[in-house]
Amino acid sequence: MANKPRERSRRTQSRRAHSRRAQLFSIDLVVSLAIFLVVLLSATYLLTRMRSNIEAANEKNVLAASAFSALDALSYSPGYPHDWTPTNVNSIGLSLDSNGETAEFSGTRLDAAKLLRFAKLNESDARYLLGLGGFDFRFTLQEVWNASEQSAALVANASHSGIALEPIAYFAADDRDAFALLNGTGVVWDYYWAGSGIEPSHGDARNFYPAVIYGGNPLARADLFNAMLANATARNAYRTIVIEQPNFKLNEYANVSKSALRSFLKARGLIVFEGSVSAADAGQETTPLLVNDLNETLVFVGTQSGSVNQTSFFLDNVSASDKANFTQSKWAVYSNSTRGDAPLFVLVQNATNSSLALVARWDCEKGRIYYVADFNSSFGAYAIPDSSVFNLVGAKLDFGIAPSASASDAFVVQRPVIIQRDWGSLAVAKLVVWKS
Repeated sequence: MANKPRERSRRTQSRRAHSRRAQLFSIDLVVSLAIFLVVLLSATYLLTRMRSNIEAANEKNVLAASAFSALDALSYSPGYPHDWTPTNVNSIGLSLDSNGETAEFSGTRLDAAKLLRFAKLNESDARYLLGLGGFDFRFTLQEVWNASEQSAALVANASHSGIALEPIAYFAADDRDAFALLNGTGVVWDYYWAGSGIEPSHGDARNFYPAVIYGGNPLARADLFNAMLANATARNAYRTIVIEQPNFKLNEYANVSKSALRSFLKARGLIVFEGSVSAADAGQETTPLLVNDLNETLVFVGTQSGSVNQTSFFLDNVSASDKANFTQSKWAVYSNSTRGDAPLFVLVQNATNSSLALVARWDCEKGRIYYVADFNSSFGAYAIPDSSVFNLVGAKLDFGIAPSASASDAFVVQRPVIIQRDWGSLAVAKLVVWKS
């Protein structure tokens, strides 16, 4: 009987020990399970992050590859067809394609005429044709100007695809047909008004300079013209001067600084002359322009019609052999090698005398001169000429949309190129591609 209490005590102690062991096992299981879950969640998180990083890296690689590929296509390829238009383009390329030469031959020389066509494309179509898929893009061209030959202020100016390079000085008296070609186009330009009477609208000109600021000075036009030439190489640093029918009287003409005009051309300046004058000027009581001092001869001819001799970037949407009528002008230019005239590039020749040009260009000093008998003329189907005919300003050289504040993973690639108008100018092509 004495052993029974001991047996019960041993059984009680055994049950208590077993209970303690069960409790310890339960705690260990919970701790182990918690550690396992932490490790699992951490591994899952790390794997998710790794996958996300890999996907992001792949997307950046695709973004970069797309940007390089698109800029290569724009810079090195002439596109297809080689002379593509916005209606028939299958592949966008801006490289100059001369007589079927390969894109490698053309290098990074961009055809400015194709820049005009590129600007007319729908943005989504352009993105698709450049192989950019769901990415957005912004393509810009910034011209580089030789600051040693002209003011450094020119370097920061925006680029356009037309003939006139900014900033532009516009000198006009009574007629101002070129006003509509400059105003509202977004270019930087100043207005020099040599007329009298009611002051005309300045439009969006940066500055307005009227001849009346010289008071009763009988040589006010010459003074205003000389002030413009002084500004051309100083504060305003013009790259283009547009002169429309100044009709200087002989005493005014004698006081114009021809040396300053030539200095502007020596600094690679561009001059556009518009020669609309009345028949009364045939007696030379007034002289319409300064052409006779700039390597070409200005003549008075009886006919007012001509035909397009060869197309040029200056004449947009015009075809060779189109008829041209100059209803308000009878002036033309011709080249005379015996007096050292530069060769003419005849755009529109006189209908009866092919040696006379109604629209032409030539080089003088280091610069270039364009002559137009009359901006208020007609070409083929264009009875009312405007920027659809005279590519004076053209389109701004940026394409696509600007990146938004929410844009991510933007990739930028750029390279030097040459914009080939009727001459070549160095520029930097920049393409920004990003994911919206």
